[in-house]
Amino acid sequence: MVSANALTEAALRAAHDPVVVMSRTGIIQCASERIAITSGYSASELQGQHLQKLLPPRLHGVFNRFLTEFFTNPTARHVGYAEPLFFLHKDGQERRIEFGISAFESEGELYAVCTLHDAPARPPIEHNTKMALERLETRLSNALQDVKILIAHAPAAIAVLDRDMRYMLVSRRWMEDFTLEGNIAGKRHYDVMPNQPDRWKEMHARCLQGETFFSEEESYVCPDGRVEIIRWELVPWRDVENQIGGLMIFSELITQRKRAEIALREHHDLLETQVTERTAQLERSRDEALRANADKTRFIAGISHDLRQPLQAATLLLSALQRRVSPDLSALCGKIETAISEASKKLSGLMDASRLEEGVLQPRIAPFEIGPLLQQVARTHHPMVEAKGLELIVEECAAIGASDTLLLARIIDNFISNAVKYTRVGEIKVGCAIVGDAARIYVADTGAGLDDAGMIRVFDPYVQLDDASAGYGLGLAICRTIADALHCQLNVTSEVGHGSVFSVTIPLATADATAAE
Repeated sequence: MVSANALTEAALRAAHDPVVVMSRTGIIQCASERIAITSGYSASELQGQHLQKLLPPRLHGVFNRFLTEFFTNPTARHVGYAEPLFFLHKDGQERRIEFGISAFESEGELYAVCTLHDAPARPPIEHNTKMALERLETRLSNALQDVKILIAHAPAAIAVLDRDMRYMLVSRRWMEDFTLEGNIAGKRHYDVMPNQPDRWKEMHARCLQGETFFSEEESYVCPDGRVEIIRWELVPWRDVENQIGGLMIFSELITQRKRAEIALREHHDLLETQVTERTAQLERSRDEALRANADKTRFIAGISHDLRQPLQAATLLLSALQRRVSPDLSALCGKIETAISEASKKLSGLMDASRLEEGVLQPRIAPFEIGPLLQQVARTHHPMVEAKGLELIVEECAAIGASDTLLLARIIDNFISNAVKYTRVGEIKVGCAIVGDAARIYVADTGAGLDDAGMIRVFDPYVQLDDASAGYGLGLAICRTIADALHCQLNVTSEVGHGSVFSVTIPLATADATAAE
């Protein structure tokens, strides 16, 4: 079998190009026979020599640094194309060469393989420079053309002028905004747009000295006589030698925007005036309503107090009369007494509501047993319930609520009174449902029920719905006043033909409050 070294030597001898194999230190391990064509040395003469033997002395340091870098990062590369590389012939002459270098490993050692060949002829430096300049000029020309196109089609009004204030480039927007026509290139700015204020001309001169200027808003008379509001910016531009070659003007017409802002501001001021006037009017109306409400409250309180006395006297007289008349008249007196009692309740409710509105009456919240209160209030309605042939059911309730029992009793009493009044057949049920930490006290009847419009208005003051819709009158408005003072919630659910359920929700008493009681 042929050895690896023998194969390597055979490959080198057969190589078409001059090839040199060297170690990390630059010592030539072997070379191809064609090395003699490039160097004048035979392969045997170079074996064991440092590659520096083939380089001019001035390149020895450069080569050593290159060799160190290559073995640090042994990737294949080509050397001598961008920068000239010279080879020292045996006869002492220098030749420009190029070589490719790559690495291979043998028996754990890393070696470099260099393939040398003469560098092709290069054009003279002067020729290269001329070609580079021509390419640069072409690029500059293309770039200038691009700039012209960019400015011409820019969405802003732009004008580029030279030091003599003559137009070089303008955008289409510049021509449109200032209603200019034709080709203005080469014309002086002050001839094209003669209405230039003197201070603008002064700023133009200072801009040509290197200053920049900006205005957020300014009026200008256009060549066609229009007065426009514009915002503008003035900046100098410089040539390749960094000399100021002229100036650039950027402008924007903001007339429409300013008019819109003025109109909006005027509209805003008008709205503010209207709001101020309307607020003052509403305040006057509110004060008048408060005075009227206060007068109404005092009037209701007055008549309620004045009417209760004769009603109480009438009740006493009826009691005395019942003992002296026949049974038929006695029964009639009982009915009259019941009617007077209902009227007295209404007056008492009106008085309590007026005192609550005035702040004279303050609710006294305390724990109480809900069941006994429901029984107590329902008991007063048994005569009227029996007279109409209805059934009044009071469900058991062991919950402890927290409220003012006198005021709460008036709400429940009103619910039962209206249920009795507007229920012709069936039953009335009074009960309590626990919902979380609250108790919902309800009165359900089998009356005609309310439609949607009736449920919306049922708690409004001075609303009396007719019997056909099972409507309710002043009593429920009093219920709302009392409920607001107690900070509890009223609710009604109803279905026409199937009755109604009125409820008031109060908080349950806390354990601490119950223990203190």
